[in-house]
Amino acid sequence: MITFSEAIKAGSAFSSIKVTNPDGVLVKPLYKVINGKTLTLTRIGNYINGLTYTITLPTGSITDTVGNALSTFTSKFAVDNAKPTVTSVNPVNNKVVSGVNRAIVITFSENIKAGSAFSSIKVTNADGVAVKPLYKVINGKTLTLTRNGNYINGLTYTITLSTGSITDTAGNALSTFTSKFKVDNTKPTVTSVNPANNKVINMANRAIVITFSENIKAGSAFSSIKVTNPDGVSVKPLYKVINGKTLTLTRNGNYINGLTYTITLPTGSITDAAGNAITTYTSKFTTRNT
Repeated sequence: MITFSEAIKAGSAFSSIKVTNPDGVLVKPLYKVINGKTLTLTRIGNYINGLTYTITLPTGSITDTVGNALSTFTSKFAVDNAKPTVTSVNPVNNKVVSGVNRAIVITFSENIKAGSAFSSIKVTNADGVAVKPLYKVINGKTLTLTRNGNYINGLTYTITLSTGSITDTAGNALSTFTSKFKVDNTKPTVTSVNPANNKVINMANRAIVITFSENIKAGSAFSSIKVTNPDGVSVKPLYKVINGKTLTLTRNGNYINGLTYTITLPTGSITDAAGNAITTYTSKFTTRNT
């Protein structure tokens, strides 16, 4: 619909009014209806998703009631019938996270705005109880959800964006989206070490196996894990292999008979899957081969 400054009528070039696709191909048939100050253009069928169309009203196609002719007018519009989709969510679906008060950031395939069901966006605990208050901020392609206070350790939460809660700039509504995350703020702990702390062993080249309370991964200080002799000299090279809940340390060659060695795992050398870092751990063993 095109609205004018005053009542209009068809001019001599009325039949030349057109809507064209990016290749200049005319939309046909194009129906033109004047009603007072408005001109309405309609077509049979649909405009094609993703294309930009140009409306052209040539000079003389429209006049006012006394015959003053419109100068050429053009306008463009793009057709977008594609619903926005979620391209990423942080924390990712089914992720175990360590941040008790972290923001949830959801990224979409295009710029978004609040839809009619925006207020129904929620984060719920395992009992279906909604986190309140939940603050929702849109910025371009992202929706950020934050809360007062902390998420509870050990609980699984569900993020729900209901149909119509988010639209793109053209008004296409998101279909219902859900994602889950679990909160884990518990640091991994050592449950056993072999050889045991202060153990005297008679195998000079044995592997050291450290078992933790949960599955582990290398932390930022992983390279600082060490085994040292009584003078503080590190065993080199020291090979470190993680498998599930275990860390295995092996060396080239043998430990020296009669010496006491110290195993040191510095703070941050090991984390759990959620990123909770171990605090410094040490253990000793002595080699006796006679």
